[in-house]
Amino acid sequence: MNDKNICGCGRSPTGKCNGWHNLTEEDYQKKLAELEKKETGWCIVFGVMRFPTTPSFRLINKRSLITGAGKGIGLGASIALAEAGSEIVMVSRSENDLINIKEYLAAINPKTSYKVLDVTDTNEVKRFIEYEKPFDIL
Repeated sequence: MNDKNICGCGRSPTGKCNGWHNLTEEDYQKKLAELEKKETGWCIVFGVMRFPTTPSFRLINKRSLITGAGKGIGLGASIALAEAGSEIVMVSRSENDLINIKEYLAAINPKTSYKVLDVTDTNEVKRFIEYEKPFDIL
């Protein structure tokens, strides 16, 4: 870039040339860590914008149903809800994925179960819901 105030290396959180491009990888990581320590409770985005981090919350005595729990967003939701203390019931079409995540979550939250279920089959979903206790979180 031609502007002497803009760093084209892409390493500077602010985009301004402040010597970040001259740092070794180790020093670069240290400098980022120092910034993060100064901003406890806030997420630094490009060194300028600050957003609050997710507050701590507990979901003890709450029951959650997570569809697509074996992969992607469903997997992430399963982990987050289990860490928050919710009883987790995971459903997915792939039992292998569910077995793996259940084993992982059992160490975090023993109130974890799963059911192989294709949510596109409405009759199967109706049967599943009939035999389950009510859910607080879907």
